Amino acid sequence: MFKDLFGLHRLDKTLIRVLAPPLLQTRSIFEELTEVPVNVELASDFLDRRCPIFRDDVCIFVSQSGETADTILAMRYCLERGALCVSPSQASFGVLRRPATDAPPTRFRLQLGVVNVVGSTISRESHCGVHINAGPEIGVASTKAYTSQYIALVMMAVQFSEDALSKQERRRSIIDGLHELPGQISRVLQQDKALQELARGTLAKEKSLLIMGRGYQFATCLEGALKIKEVAYCHCEGVRPFSPSCDCGCAETAC
Repeated sequence: MFKDLFGLHRLDKTLIRVLAPPLLQTRSIFEELTEVPVNVELASDFLDRRCPIFRDDVCIFVSQSGETADTILAMRYCLERGALCVSPSQASFGVLRRPATDAPPTRFRLQLGVVNVVGSTISRESHCGVHINAGPEIGVASTKAYTSQYIALVMMAVQFSEDALSKQERRRSIIDGLHELPGQISRVLQQDKALQELARGTLAKEKSLLIMGRGYQFATCLEGALKIKEVAYCHCEGVRPFSPSCDCGCAETAC
């Protein structure tokens, strides 16, 4: 499947609002490894703008259920214009099949779809996909869909760059980092009591929280802010810190 994507021109990651963080976090990895520009879009805004899509574009659609309405409409919009559509959704798995939507012929000629949960519209109508294999979410605070989507997208980026000799060392470092994730997660979970004390003694008294991060961590800040709002009903925003400058272009708040 991936060998047919090496001639891609542009990646459009069309997504729904809740699932923005994993795509924002992996955009830089895709651009670094593939050396092609990546646009991250909200499906609703993407449709409102009638964004130009071309036959040599690759569009990645992310949905936990595979039935998100605005994402489905955005996918059909791209299919009508001949773009290759990929769906790393929780309701998809990697089996070759014909898409349900009759789209114009594309240069890739990939008629792939993936299905794990029968009836998932995105997995049926997209050309190909990846099963994140996260299982059902039990509570609203679940983060396994986010982490699984992030890892799936990173692995896709690594696969896209497998023929680039200049990227081999970087690919190996990313793969080694993925192998270290279980141990790192275990060490974080061991801090459970300390984090509970921080929440009770300090954060519970606050009416508004700002979580700050930049680079790869900015998307994690957005996801963390979302979970705090969902669970604690406390105003919380993930923000990217910046260096303020004055009109003369210096990095100081005042000359």
